[in-house]
Amino acid sequence: MTDIPFDDRFAAAAPAAPRAETPRLGTGAVRAYYDATSPGIMRLAFLGGLFSILTLGIYRFWYITDLRRQLWRRSALGGSNFEYTGTAKEIFIGFLIMLAILAPLYLLSFLAQLDVGGVFGTIANLVFIFGLFFFIGFAMFRARRYRLTRTLWRGVRFGQTGSAAAYALRAMGWGFLTMLTATLAFPFYRASQERYRVNNTWYGDRKFECRASGLAMLLPWILFIAAAVLPLVFAVVHVLSIAPIDTLAGYIQTTAGADGMPKLTLGPNAPAALTAAIGVAIGAAVWLFVAPILLWPVYRAREIRSFMGRTSLGGTTFRSDFSALSIYGSYLLFMLVAALTFAGLAAVTAGVLAAVGGFDDMSPAGIVAFAGVYLVAVWLIGTLKTRLVTAALWGKVVTSVVVDGIEHLSGIGARRDQASGVGDDFASSYDFGAI
Repeated sequence: MTDIPFDDRFAAAAPAAPRAETPRLGTGAVRAYYDATSPGIMRLAFLGGLFSILTLGIYRFWYITDLRRQLWRRSALGGSNFEYTGTAKEIFIGFLIMLAILAPLYLLSFLAQLDVGGVFGTIANLVFIFGLFFFIGFAMFRARRYRLTRTLWRGVRFGQTGSAAAYALRAMGWGFLTMLTATLAFPFYRASQERYRVNNTWYGDRKFECRASGLAMLLPWILFIAAAVLPLVFAVVHVLSIAPIDTLAGYIQTTAGADGMPKLTLGPNAPAALTAAIGVAIGAAVWLFVAPILLWPVYRAREIRSFMGRTSLGGTTFRSDFSALSIYGSYLLFMLVAALTFAGLAAVTAGVLAAVGGFDDMSPAGIVAFAGVYLVAVWLIGTLKTRLVTAALWGKVVTSVVVDGIEHLSGIGARRDQASGVGDDFASSYDFGAI
């Protein structure tokens, strides 16, 4: 494919195509490339976020489009760049279609509040909940289809077949089974949906094949759950070993807190070891909620490597060496810079308020001032997140991919069916799966 300079209104210059052959890893093996050095992403995020706020979110469709063009254009395989051909107008149409789909659901939810506890209210709420879950799965599949049909490599377009409704129903069924099995079905759920997505993905006239295995991810998932749950289990067992359930109640007393509300405390006759054990149990309970967030990157990186290694396109196979350290590194850097930015913004705000004698929080001037500070914080933090997390992780995922047998892709032709002109990128419109 001939490299075509794309129109980026914010970048100082379009990122250059890789000048040298991308790194090779043995005969027929090529590592994907991402250009992280050319300027443009930070300025794009800075101005795109600003204009999105000033236009009450309308500009975000143009912002997302420009960001995708940057990310796609910076990514290359075998010396050829990817190309994104989607338009902001198409995504905006998707937003309008999404509103037409969701409006009846939210109207139903509103009417349900008028009959709380009644038969109609109960049925309406159930319809709303199931309808919203169905729409999320439906939207994510359609969004993926949209992005693929707007992606070209070496002049050949990607595509996706399959049914968004079937994908959404599968997701709902698997979700129900995951709850029934205390999450043990989760790896099989993820693998099944991955197979459905990839087995309906095309590059030109050739179809991808995926053999993602839930069984291969079962042990990592069990370890993930065990790391979160077992500390609390052991802590509770330890508490009960000190004070069995029939005697534990005798050590607990109810006292009035400073706010007048009753609170539970241990009485003076409680063993010192019991106090320490309960403290550990409280910490383990907090860990139960924190652990899934902290440990998810480890499982997700393992899943990416497993699924990628079971994907092929004819004689071409794929593998990845993506590491959880990439996720941790990006988020830690983002949180550090965001914290410094927020602290600086708070200091400037405090200085301005002190200079003008302060504002009454409930006065119109005070409300406007704090609303302005909030919007500036959202703008700056969003800019940092796009640059340090979204773009950085995109590049790390791309460069983790190794393609074996890339020479088999030379004879692929374009499919006859054209990409739909309908803006069906509903997920981006609803602000999940936006990239």
